[in-house]
Amino acid sequence: MSAVPKPQEPQEQRRQGQRSWTDAQRAEQAAKLHTRKIWLKSTGPRTVEGKLKSSQNARSTSYAERQELKAMCRYLRTQKSYIELIKFYTKQEDSLTQNAKIQMEMRLDFFENELIDIERQMFHGLRFYEIISGNIIPFPSPPT
Repeated sequence: MSAVPKPQEPQEQRRQGQRSWTDAQRAEQAAKLHTRKIWLKSTGPRTVEGKLKSSQNARSTSYAERQELKAMCRYLRTQKSYIELIKFYTKQEDSLTQNAKIQMEMRLDFFENELIDIERQMFHGLRFYEIISGNIIPFPSPPT
């Protein structure tokens, strides 16, 4: 393949390290890749050990912490929605029909159950109030 020409646009407008391709170069590269069909030769891991090792590629030492942080963010988002729904319900309670009240209570029950599920996921089967009332300190699970 021929050398890539210098970009016509000023260097400040491009990100550092970004390659500049002309339309002809893109078409040439696409034709080369289509003739080689490299995607047919890619097999991935073949042995059981290789498959086990490659299945852990996305996991790093901070994987557990990221999952815990995601669970906490989900808990806080759900709690925020729950609180907003309670505020709306208390403001509108007098003007709601009986059907609307039943639907609102069903939504509140849904959010309560979601919060309970997330708490159990975060605290390994325990609820938050069980941890506080029993003076149980949950330790994070050991890294795998």
